[in-house]
Amino acid sequence: MKKIFLKGSIEMLKKFSLALAVIIFIFSVAPTKTFAGEVVKVVGVASGPKNAVVGSNFYKSFARQAAKLDGLCQLVETIQGINVDGETTVEGGEITSDKMIAHSTIDEKFWRKHFSKIEIVDVKFNSDGGCEVTINATKK
Repeated sequence: MKKIFLKGSIEMLKKFSLALAVIIFIFSVAPTKTFAGEVVKVVGVASGPKNAVVGSNFYKSFARQAAKLDGLCQLVETIQGINVDGETTVEGGEITSDKMIAHSTIDEKFWRKHFSKIEIVDVKFNSDGGCEVTINATKK
């Protein structure tokens, strides 16, 4: 009897933990209310490709571009939020597959609609080869 109860308790704990993680994730990536003229600041972080020489011009250029893209993605997530889709497959009372996909979608008019100015205000290269790009975007 105890073994069955324990197994059921563990399964319920797993399901509860997953549900709690999804709820926390959804509320942590909800869109932020911003106002006209407000400056939204994001920091994109990235590193260069694995097989390139750290510190080379190619590595730094790649890391800077990747950090810039990461910053722009964070800007979209800040303004628009993230859509989260989940899929759980249960077979024989056990979870066999559990997938979560987070995505944001924008159209070509997104930038013009939401921002009057977007600028890179700082680029830092760390000692480990990573790059941090700080982007300020002024809301319309």
